[in-house]
Amino acid sequence: MKKVWIVIAAAALFTVACKREAARPALRSTQSTPVSASSSGFSAGQIALGERLFQADCAPCHGAQAQGHAGWRVPRSGLFTAAAPPLNGTGDAWKRSRQQFVDTIEHGARLPDGTVVMPAWKDRLSRTQIRYIVAWFQSLWPPQVYRNWARIQASQPPKS
Repeated sequence: MKKVWIVIAAAALFTVACKREAARPALRSTQSTPVSASSSGFSAGQIALGERLFQADCAPCHGAQAQGHAGWRVPRSGLFTAAAPPLNGTGDAWKRSRQQFVDTIEHGARLPDGTVVMPAWKDRLSRTQIRYIVAWFQSLWPPQVYRNWARIQASQPPKS
């Protein structure tokens, strides 16, 4: 009988936790001012298209608000090969250039042992569509993160 109560209590806690997660406001609404279209170099329409493409193709792994997987810093937990990192400015995506994002989306990502952890999208998305996706998730970045990223990018020597 004691085991039954433990199972019931665990199920109730799980249900409450799931309801709390669903009731959480969207990440975007917690930001003071998202990156504007003009500062990113993309129009609002292009960013909106990037969001639609992201929701269709990227959200299953990276989350609807690009929040990534909770265990993204600890891959190979047994549940997945590698965890999708957040792209919303809460992780370390700001360390990458826009071109690095485009290249990763086009060609995918593999672990050192060759295991595919992200598929290549070059056969399903155009380079322009990929740039719109990047513009959208960068629009989620808190303004200070985006400003720091832009400053770092501006200080990098041009690629030849």
